[in-house]
Amino acid sequence: MSRPAGHAPDEDWSQRPERSNAFALSVMRWIALRCGRTVARCVLHPITLYFVLFAPVPRQHSKRYLSRALGRAPGWTDIYRHFYTFTATVLDRVYLLHGRMDLFDIRLHDEVQVDSALDEGRGVFLFGAHVGSFEVLRATGDNTRERRIAMVMYPDNAQLINQALRAVAPVYRP
Repeated sequence: MSRPAGHAPDEDWSQRPERSNAFALSVMRWIALRCGRTVARCVLHPITLYFVLFAPVPRQHSKRYLSRALGRAPGWTDIYRHFYTFTATVLDRVYLLHGRMDLFDIRLHDEVQVDSALDEGRGVFLFGAHVGSFEVLRATGDNTRERRIAMVMYPDNAQLINQALRAVAPVYRP
């Protein structure tokens, strides 16, 4: 596969070490569950800034992705927002696993087509590309009808985050 000029071959993302810290994740989990979502989201700003400034490889990947998605060269604000969206998604997983569905306005689109296939005894494949939270999918399946949700994902490069999520919901399995 050819790459645009000036782009080095991508490293295998699954082999990159996780940039999380178990202590920081446990503090963040405590803030989220004790101080609430508004305070926790405010705390995400310095965390996001740290990663934007000191994670050059993910920053380059973000810049390249945003260039394609936006059709222009992204600025620092675009990159910051991209990183912040990722950190906010991880934070939201804590609330979803803690059963705090009241914090979210989740709407299913074209659910009739999915229900129709299920009523006929057929299964349904829904494909996504890490643009949201796996916990939203899980919670949606748990809270509607008797849907069995099976997700395919690669959890091995997020051991610390998965450990922090298991502390919120011991039955959690990525």
